[in-house]
Amino acid sequence: MSSVLEALIAIQSELKAPKDQSAGRYRYRNIEDINSAVKPLAAAHGCAVVYTDRFTDGACVSTCKLMGTDGEIAADGVAYVDRAPKHMSIEQASGAASSYARKYAACGLFAIDSSENDPDRTNAQPKKQPGRFAKLSALKAEAESLGIREELMKHWMDANVLHGRGLAEATDAEIAMIEGYIAGLVRDCER
Repeated sequence: MSSVLEALIAIQSELKAPKDQSAGRYRYRNIEDINSAVKPLAAAHGCAVVYTDRFTDGACVSTCKLMGTDGEIAADGVAYVDRAPKHMSIEQASGAASSYARKYAACGLFAIDSSENDPDRTNAQPKKQPGRFAKLSALKAEAESLGIREELMKHWMDANVLHGRGLAEATDAEIAMIEGYIAGLVRDCER
């Protein structure tokens, strides 16, 4: 049986978490996809994956832990809860926030990224492309038509991706992450 750190290193190198879900032209992975890929690897290395959620200041903070006999390693993910959703109950909005927060926590712990779009892989500078925000604008408009407030989307983008930078400074990978988040909100509202 390996240590938790050795297990994490092995899981990160063995893990394949393809984007098996789609919404229109967008492909994404959800927390169920990630868990389906991670849990067998964790078990093979004598570990378990455990999530805990806590709600504070309008946000769901989820902790993803890889636990073994010699300890644990954890990472947090955050998603904001819309307190006044038009097409969901507050319970559904909280559940959606929990799913997103768990996804981000798991992605952080297990180093899951979109390899071909990972900006650190090539150290490339963000490309300035005309119309690079067209998809994002269309998704935001669709989300707003379903009652998702623009402030919620902007708050999530700043807290989880932009960290005080403007949208124009975002990399293509960051734009894709934002598009995936908004597409998920749209999907959740349409259920």
